[in-house]
Amino acid sequence: MDGDGTVDSRVVHSDDDVVIVSDFDRDGSADRLTMIESDGDYSAWECSRDDEGALVWQKIDAGAL
Repeated sequence: MDGDGTVDSRVVHSDDDVVIVSDFDRDGSADRLTMIESDGDYSAWECSRDDEGALVWQKIDAGAL
């Protein structure tokens, strides 16, 4: 995420999982995570701010591939 005003995504691999981090609002900070586990389970999370300005991650999707 470089904050250049374009949508960015990064893919991070571990031994068992893949995490896709995306910046859809183009502000240079991640606002969506998609995690794919080695068994095919996945979940997607989206970040927003609550009324007090704190970051809140909410699960927006989950399932199995």
